[in-house]
Amino acid sequence: MLSLPPPLGLQMYLCPAFLKILDSTDPELIYKHYGTHLVSNMIIGGRAAFTCTTNTTKYSASDSIEVAIQVSVKAFMGTLSASEKLKYQNTINSFQESSMYRVLTEGGDSKYGNQSFLKNINAWSDSVKDYPA
Repeated sequence: MLSLPPPLGLQMYLCPAFLKILDSTDPELIYKHYGTHLVSNMIIGGRAAFTCTTNTTKYSASDSIEVAIQVSVKAFMGTLSASEKLKYQNTINSFQESSMYRVLTEGGDSKYGNQSFLKNINAWSDSVKDYPA
């Protein structure tokens, strides 16, 4: 039987018992039992893609649309200071009234994702460990 040594980068993943199986078993039986692929690296978790579409003809605040976007994102992320919130409340309101939001999530519990995401961001984030993508 012909056998080749495993690639050096993968040898650390193979225990001596499996190496013995590789050296002594028919390749067809190995494929039937173990399959043809080895997962050597994987990243799992969750992702939320937030899309906002704004009708600029409906936006009526005195601040520029760029400022409205910046302060609205800060408000959404919870990083807007109390003084900024007071100063830009009309800008944020006008921006929200003239905008449509869409969130697409991958991973996490589906009951907290997508359209219910904004109300349940913390619950969705906590659920990613149980429902990774």
